[in-house]
Formats: sequence, C-alpha cells, structure tokens
Amino acid sequence: MKQHSLRLCFLLALAAVLAALPACIRPNLVIEVTENIDSPTTWRSGRIYIIKTFDFWVNATLEIEPGAIVKFDPQSGPGMSVNGAVLARGTADEPVIFTSSRDDARGGDSNRDGLATAPAPGDWGKILVQTGGSEFLHCRFFYGTTVEASYGKAAFQQCTFADNKELALDLSYAEAETVVSGNVFYRNDRPLAVNGVIDIDASNSFANPLDPGETNTRNGIWLANAVETSISLSETEVAFVIDDVDFRVNENITLTLADSVVIKFTDSSGLVIDYGGDIQNYGGSSVWFTSYKDDTRKGDTNGDGASSSPADGDWDGIYSNDAGDYAGWSNIVYANNP
Repeated sequence: MKQHSLRLCFLLALAAVLAALPACIRPNLVIEVTENIDSPTTWRSGRIYIIKTFDFWVNATLEIEPGAIVKFDPQSGPGMSVNGAVLARGTADEPVIFTSSRDDARGGDSNRDGLATAPAPGDWGKILVQTGGSEFLHCRFFYGTTVEASYGKAAFQQCTFADNKELALDLSYAEAETVVSGNVFYRNDRPLAVNGVIDIDASNSFANPLDPGETNTRNGIWLANAVETSISLSETEVAFVIDDVDFRVNENITLTLADSVVIKFTDSSGLVIDYGGDIQNYGGSSVWFTSYKDDTRKGDTNGDGASSSPADGDWDGIYSNDAGDYAGWSNIVYANNP
C-alpha cells in the first residue's frame, strides 16, 4: 500500500511538472480521431490529434487549447465539417496548428514514416464552418485545400494561412459580423474571398513576414455575390477582384473605399449600382477600377507573370441605374464602357 501511494504521488508530481512546461518541449501525446464530436470536448495543449476519418463532423463545441496540433491524414482524405462550434484560441507563443500528418516540422513524425513522405498543398480537404460562433485566434493552417465559413458568422484573427491549394480562406457566404483581421497569407493559390456584408480593414498581410517576396499566386481579395449592407473596403496591399458579369451594389446601400484601393475585373465582368446605391470616395487618391490583367496596379493579380497585358474592353464597366448609363470616371481603365 505504501509503495502504491508513493508511486501515485510521483505520477501526480510528474504530471504537474509536465503541465507547467511550454507545449513545445512537453512530451507529445498522439491521439487518433476516428469518431465525430457529438458532445462538448476539449483538445489539450501539447497533444497531437490526427484525424483519420473521411467524414469528420463537429456537432457540439470543440475547444482547442493553445499549443495543440491538429493533423489530417491524407490517405483518409479528411476535412472537418462544423455544425457546432470550434473555439481554437491559441496565443502568439503557442498557436493552434492545423496541418498534414506528413508535416514533420510541426509535432514531429506523427505518421512514423521517416522521410518517406513530405507535406504538399491539398493534402487534406477543408474546414467547413456551417454555423455561427466559431473562433480561430492565433491559428496556423498549412497544406489544406481551404477553410470556409458559410451561413454563419465566425472570427479569424491573427492567423496564418500558408501552402494551401486553392482558396485559403473562403468567406463568400459568411454572415455579417464575421471578423477577418490581423491574418497573414502566403504561398497559397488565392488567399481570401469575402462577400458584400463584411468590412475589410488594412490589418491583414499578403506576404511572408520573414520573406516579403513570398506572396500568393493570385494575390488579391475576391469579392463574391453583392454588396448587401453598407461596408468599407480599406485594404491597399493587394487589389480586390470582381469575377461576376453582374456584381451589384444593392439598392440604398453604400460601399465606401479608402484611398489607394484598387478593384480589378476579370474578363467581361462588371459592376451595377442599383437605385439609391452609392460608392463613396470612388474618386479618392490612387483609387482605380481596372482590368485583372493590369499588373501596374497592385501587382500580378492573375498570377500569369508577363503572359497577358490589359487592353480596352477587357471588362464591361460600371453601370448606374440612377443615371441610366455607364460611369465615366477618369480612373476607370480598360473597360468596354465608357
């Protein structure tokens, strides 16, 4: 009995010491995840969770502590669908990491294959947030396809998105009050898409802070659907992109642009300002409406180097229903109208 008590005391003391250590030097505990989250669950700091099921659902609240690492097994082709909420609240020193199980640089050789495999963009599917209330603070997303929030509001703050295959963060169908601020995007195909109910400030970055030459292949912010509530666009590091033949500023809605904002249009796309709609500061300093092929304003947004160049008629123009005609602003270039 005495030996048992001593052993128990030793184990408790050891656990307390390990818990006090920073996550980066704690012994990693690898946990394979093969079942859905159907009740409130916490994933602990210092542990690695490997998702090994193709159809993984979070149907309750999943809290992920600072320093936890979530890996997706490419052989299972997994992602994460969220019908509950994910509260991934990392810190600057201990971020929450989402990556491939082939990523030995983060959490070690979790798939135990030595150097036989290496991570690559698209190793895992997507994180699909389908309800409101999820928060991603100081998170890092590597080697996935996309993170998508739709039909709910979510928060993405101080996160890093790198080496993702398609659209790193897709907020095309997110609801108003979704927050996207202080994030860093690099080495993705496209970094970010938002819709017309989300304000975009100038706090996000679209280059590797350690190597500013590393940006994204198509380095811009895609605008989806229509401007449905009065919003402001203030990002000036990259251009906004409209890829819609009939993108609209809805009736009695105001879109406000900061100085130096550039909006680019893909082939044949255009913008319609409905009755009572308005674009504030459309003539502001260094504000431009131009072709997607125009590399002289905010860089090579279509990611083709020097393979294409802008020309008159590349895109349709900006039509005002109140005026019954196309706008003739001097900062509209390469449009078919005027």
